[in-house]
Amino acid sequence: MDVFVLCLSMLKNLARVSVEFCAFDPRVTSAREFLARAQGRAARGSNPKCEVQSVQHLETSSRPPVVRVTFEDGNQAEFLTAELSVSGIVAAIGNFSKRQDIGKVVAAFEKANPGYLDASRVWEVRAPERLTPGVVRKYINPDVP
Repeated sequence: MDVFVLCLSMLKNLARVSVEFCAFDPRVTSAREFLARAQGRAARGSNPKCEVQSVQHLETSSRPPVVRVTFEDGNQAEFLTAELSVSGIVAAIGNFSKRQDIGKVVAAFEKANPGYLDASRVWEVRAPERLTPGVVRKYINPDVP
């Protein structure tokens, strides 16, 4: 997916974003740029309820810059941004966000069709003998050829 599209929807499933860094650390470039994008009009428009904050430390320390995100369902993720680019941070949040969307779809499907996705359910595959030689055919119903 294009990084620009991810930037426009990067706050979609988020309840809170916290960017933490030391103001004098040379590794904060991507964290600061991400913070600027998250506070931008396009990102804020994707989820106006998302709280975006920055925590700046004045002491120099060995702590790398960190982006912490809290999703609407309470799950949290933390990204150490010293070695990541802004597009890498946005893509990682986008991947987490996609997983959240997929999880919601699967939960809704499971609610509508209870037991359908049960892992203990045995599924037998019918394979035509001419396509897979040597495979023994098994059937759920022995009366069906």
